[in-house]
Amino acid sequence: MAERETLLLANKLRLEYGGKVVADGLDLAIHRAEITAIIGPNGSGKSTLLKALARLLRPGAGSIKLRGKDLWSLSEKEVAQKIAFMPQSASIPPDLTVAEVLRMGRLPYRSFWRSWQAGDDVICQKVLQLTGLTAFAQRSMGALSGGERQRARLALALAQEPQILLLDEPTTYLDIRHQLELMAIVSSLHEKMGLTVVMVLHDLNQAVRYSQRLVAMKAGRILADGEVAEVFSCELVRRLYGVENEIKTVEVHGQRQQVFFPSAVMGV
Repeated sequence: MAERETLLLANKLRLEYGGKVVADGLDLAIHRAEITAIIGPNGSGKSTLLKALARLLRPGAGSIKLRGKDLWSLSEKEVAQKIAFMPQSASIPPDLTVAEVLRMGRLPYRSFWRSWQAGDDVICQKVLQLTGLTAFAQRSMGALSGGERQRARLALALAQEPQILLLDEPTTYLDIRHQLELMAIVSSLHEKMGLTVVMVLHDLNQAVRYSQRLVAMKAGRILADGEVAEVFSCELVRRLYGVENEIKTVEVHGQRQQVFFPSAVMGV
């Protein structure tokens, strides 16, 4: 197997939040054109790690390199042209239209001497098509449903033309239809464009179905890291969540996939 290209490399990270050490000694390599899901219980450091990879949180120790360069030696614009971060929730003025929101995603490519160009319009139109929002371009954010707003936030991230897309619990608060829509878009972007995706997910079945690699965290440590088929197991779920469970392989639309069934809290 050919060696995979490493885009992001974290080495011996110590992450602090609110004066408290949340994670320590983290090593993680993010490879090109791979979908990685970070799983684990609340408070395990998943979202904090994602923010560090997005250059939103400076590590207390250790380093993060983007294509071999220290992440914090690069400017915000340089990072934004390579990495897009979609938070769990984002405060976007409700009176902005979807088209106006997408224009914000082109800011990393703007400067004093470079104004809005025709190429920016082309990219925004492409992103609208990819996210199924073309018909919503002139609709205000406040007029959208929860699922539509989440797709607009995804479109904003994609307008940056990132090589790496970081998603923090992207399906939280969405109903099952909009969850499936959003994850299908992410999967399609990966397949058609080779987009590298790292996402924090609480839904284990989504993590297994839509990613090739799992990173399992607990108490600020990485307990397991590898291909889904190799690391996802009943024992791993017990260690992470303290929950008795079963994992079965089922066939959906001609494809075999693992499905997780929780049964009881251990010791109760």
